[in-house]
Amino acid sequence: MPNYPARGGELRTFEDNGKWTYVVIFKDKEHRPGMLPFRKKYFNKEPEAYRAALEMYKYVDVPPQSPVRFVKKKAPRRVPTPQDNLKERLSRYRQIKISVIGRKSGKTISIPVWFVLEDEMLYLLPVQGSDTQWYRNVLENPSIRIDARDAEAEFQAVTITDAKTVKSVVEKFREKYGSGDVRKYYSKFDVAVGVETG
Repeated sequence: MPNYPARGGELRTFEDNGKWTYVVIFKDKEHRPGMLPFRKKYFNKEPEAYRAALEMYKYVDVPPQSPVRFVKKKAPRRVPTPQDNLKERLSRYRQIKISVIGRKSGKTISIPVWFVLEDEMLYLLPVQGSDTQWYRNVLENPSIRIDARDAEAEFQAVTITDAKTVKSVVEKFREKYGSGDVRKYYSKFDVAVGVETG
């Protein structure tokens, strides 16, 4: 793609299906004239940019009356990451599976748990607080795998022991699952776990 700098601007040209396409960049602004020769109306009422484009066009070896077809270039498609797929599932499901490494056995242990997702942060609440076995495993090895129906990814867990923060997490669980069920299934509220999914 040849570039023709002039008067503080730049005329970029490239061939598309046998036809020349132009992009005029002047003072950090992009203009896309639709036909040759260039017309003022395609330069957002900026005569200086129009004049610069005409000057730059002198260096382009294309007949002035040649029609130009502009093709809107699509951004390269972003391939979803495992984290993207996981976040989409987390926004829809009420239960996930976590996997941690046993502090004594060294084996992977998987447990179904409830969770709360808030922005990029995933909160977990051990059902027996600091006495919960998977929580004690996380204290030894913070690596944790989150699995939401086959969409999974591995993260580093952060334990939460500050009473005020733990209380806030408990309230989030009550809002999502109901106070009755939280009271029914959870017996101790002295710790929580956070997982940054971003």
